[in-house]
Parts: sequence; C-alpha cells; structure tokens
Amino acid sequence: MATEEEHGMHVRVTQLIVSFLPETETSKAVIHDLYHSYLLPVHDYVSNEFLMTGVAVAHSFCTRLLLRCPANPDKFSGLVIMEPSHLWGHAWLEVDSQAPESSV
Repeated sequence: MATEEEHGMHVRVTQLIVSFLPETETSKAVIHDLYHSYLLPVHDYVSNEFLMTGVAVAHSFCTRLLLRCPANPDKFSGLVIMEPSHLWGHAWLEVDSQAPESSV
C-alpha cells in the first residue's frame, strides 16, 4: 500500500530559498493576462514576482510566485487567494511549478 508521501499528500521541502525578482526596463514578469492586470494601478495594487527554489522528493525545483497586493501594506486585509495557472492542466495558477531549476 502506498504511503501518504508517495501519494503526494506530504512532501518535505529542503534547501528552500525565496528570491524577489525586481522589475526593470529590460526584465518584466511574464503574465498570462486573463485578469486585466493593467487595472492594478487604477486600484492602487502592485504585482511582485518571486522565485522559490528547493529540493522535494530528491528533485530540485524552481517555482515562480506572482503576488498582487495593495501598494500600501497597511491596506492589506490579510486574506490571500491562490490562483492556479498551469496552462497545460485544468486550472489557472500564477505559480509556475513545472519550471526546471534555474540560477537565481
């Protein structure tokens, strides 16, 4: 019988590093825009991109996180909504977990 880890229910992640990716004139977040992100500044929101790397089940990974939040942290309600963006699956998530490990 398979264990919970073999079913992917619990996986230990080691060597976790989260890195902020600043937006510059020559480097911008790639956004598959189904949600009208051009309206973020109109509502005083910003978009920040991060890379999260680590090792899970003996394999290294690199996951992209795209955080959209109020520009003023004092206006943040504390509620976080995660949206899947796997274009090759059945959901949309702004977390690119299928990317191979990259240099950070």
